[in-house]
Amino acid sequence: MKRLKELAGSISSRRGPVQLWRLEVRKVELEGVWICRCREFVRLGDAAEEV
Repeated sequence: MKRLKELAGSISSRRGPVQLWRLEVRKVELEGVWICRCREFVRLGDAAEEV
């Protein structure tokens, strides 16, 4: 089960502010910073908007 470890800040996007999260699964921290998009966590680099 994924668990929110901590809020890691926020950034701005075209649709408004986005919260950054660090995630933990079974007490193992997942690498990187994550955002929640459409009720699903997506790693920040994978969620970049096209220019």
